[in-house]
Amino acid sequence: MLLFVLSVLVVVFVTFGGGAVFIPMFEDMFVYRMEIFSIEEYSSIIAILNAFPGPTGGKIAGYTGYVEYGVVGFIFASLAFILPGTIMMLISYNLVEKVKDSKLFKQLNLYIKPIVIGIFLSIVLKFTVTSFNIMGYVETIVITVVSYILLDRFKLSPLKVIGLAILYGVISYTLF
Repeated sequence: MLLFVLSVLVVVFVTFGGGAVFIPMFEDMFVYRMEIFSIEEYSSIIAILNAFPGPTGGKIAGYTGYVEYGVVGFIFASLAFILPGTIMMLISYNLVEKVKDSKLFKQLNLYIKPIVIGIFLSIVLKFTVTSFNIMGYVETIVITVVSYILLDRFKLSPLKVIGLAILYGVISYTLF
């Protein structure tokens, strides 16, 4: 379990950004390096975990800890995910307050945005390819278009769209 917790800590310390940034990092760690999940299992886990509130990275770490080591694994993985960021946030708050109006700080913020967009596009591309491989092109495109219409045109909440997608998956899995 020590190696697992250290692996979570490594990902936490080298990853910057929101919860979605952790998805490819944990994928590399839990799918390819530690071989805890297959890519199909990992994609399904991400889809299900995103139906629940909270940071994605913490949910991935906690769930994987639970799968590997039960409740104790869940607790240690969750703490390994939460504590470093909390400590760094408390320390960096004072620094940001001192430099937030500087030209350098504002310039750095401009360069971070394209990087974050690239990370999100990378995640979308990986999930799209995985969906194509699992469900096929037509079903993936139909689900994507229907989800977009429900979210954008009908202003349905993302939670309801995810719930409908889960219901569709359960129905199509049991029928076919």
